[in-house]
Amino acid sequence: MRKCQQQIRRVPNSSRLRVSQRPAPRHRASRLRRSILLLLLGLPLLGFSGRWSYRQFQQSPLFRVEAIEVERCMQISPREVWNALQLGPNENILLLDLPELAGRACSNPWIQEASIRRDLPHTLLVRIVERRPAGILSGENPYLVSEDGMILASLKARREEYANLPYIRLAGRGQFQVGDRIESGLFQRSQFLWREFSRTLKGMGVPIREIWEAKDGDLTLYLGRRMPAIRLHPDSLEEQFPRLKTVCSLSGGNWGSLDYIDLRFSRKVILKLKEGGGERFGKG
Repeated sequence: MRKCQQQIRRVPNSSRLRVSQRPAPRHRASRLRRSILLLLLGLPLLGFSGRWSYRQFQQSPLFRVEAIEVERCMQISPREVWNALQLGPNENILLLDLPELAGRACSNPWIQEASIRRDLPHTLLVRIVERRPAGILSGENPYLVSEDGMILASLKARREEYANLPYIRLAGRGQFQVGDRIESGLFQRSQFLWREFSRTLKGMGVPIREIWEAKDGDLTLYLGRRMPAIRLHPDSLEEQFPRLKTVCSLSGGNWGSLDYIDLRFSRKVILKLKEGGGERFGKG
């Protein structure tokens, strides 16, 4: 029979008695020890249960990535985008690091920028900005190269598909492979060259056929038979472009007598005539 202390006190303004029973001090200590022991035994079980629950959540089919939808996909297929994301078989869509995933997508040389968001419960929406082919890198193994100098693909078997692009000959460059970026002045201001110069010349019916890079970095644009070459310095394309437009407007596209147009020197245009016709100088 448990030993208890009984405390009896009279409730004020009442004839009734209230009896409270409290365990003896040593029994209270024993109960406290048992509670602590149960808590210590339960903590590992609680931790195991938490890990098990988290693992079950990770592998739950309720939020498993099953599909991607790719916007602005022209040059590559959604399957190639999926491969670039490197997703495992049981990826939980809620646990994915989307900025890291976008970085993985850009491992594909065709993808310049990528952004990703969730479409619960199973789909990733991927928006990409693709690189645009700008030219064909000449050599034993020709490569398709973008405006910013990224080598996109080998063209051993697909050359006819890009026959309208100019051939590019680089001076003193080593071997390349798909995914390499070419460090050259030709591509540092690439958008200005590929878009402004190319658009103006195409408007005159003289697209760029070849681009040659000299050892000093200067560029020569070849426009085809019976057309003059155009000599440029890659560090000042913005300054040379208005002078090219001036030459185009003054000549009316009648360039048959010219051997080359030299725009490399500040505020000056050099026109070299064919068949020993000498050179003409003009102010820019």
